[in-house]
Amino acid sequence: MRPPVESADPAKETRYLDIANSEDMAGVILAPSSVDGEISHLTDSGRPVVAVDRRTGLDIDAVMIDNRRLGAEVTARLQARGYHRIACIAGPSDLEATEGRALGWRDVVGPGDAARLLVHADYRVAGGALAMTELLARGERPDAVMTTNNLMGVGAVQVLAAHGLLAEIGVAVIGELPYPPAIARIVTQVRLPARHLGNTAASLLLDRINGDDQPPRTVELRGEVLEVDAGHVSSDVIDSSLSRM
Repeated sequence: MRPPVESADPAKETRYLDIANSEDMAGVILAPSSVDGEISHLTDSGRPVVAVDRRTGLDIDAVMIDNRRLGAEVTARLQARGYHRIACIAGPSDLEATEGRALGWRDVVGPGDAARLLVHADYRVAGGALAMTELLARGERPDAVMTTNNLMGVGAVQVLAAHGLLAEIGVAVIGELPYPPAIARIVTQVRLPARHLGNTAASLLLDRINGDDQPPRTVELRGEVLEVDAGHVSSDVIDSSLSRM
């Protein structure tokens, strides 16, 4: 059994899969991008394959996060805190995870707000910052924002802090932020089940290696939404916390 194969670069992923296919291995765990044809070379050879966090369209086991449900739950938490114009900074539109989270957000805010308050970015800090800047520049700015990963959340927090708005505009991040407790108190965060994801994928693969021949299974896991402190955190405390980062 080889280590997991994961790459956002389809050409690089194809090379990895070619190597995996040429070696005498028991099975493969991978987070695929868009190379179903290459993956089928592995499955055609009889090797068990388990996909992690992305669907492949192939008859193989998969371990997923229930992204749509997660996006809806996080957005509902912001609504419960009194926010009404909740924007979404989503990653690239061709990635299943980010689209699922954005769909969950849309389920809660409705199609009208979704058309005005959705911005796609590149899953990086700079992308989150640019998207947050764009949202603030719009005629009627949002009173809260959800980002579909933690790096874009960092960018959004940086921009809001620079404008003195972090204590005013609600923030929810799917993922965890590397910020001090003062920031964590006012940002809704999600602890993703990364370890559980890997352990479950390994368990499924070992079952297949040991002869399990039941139909392919898809296991969906849930993230843990971390509660925020409802109390007020002053701008001075926020600025002091950010300056120590």
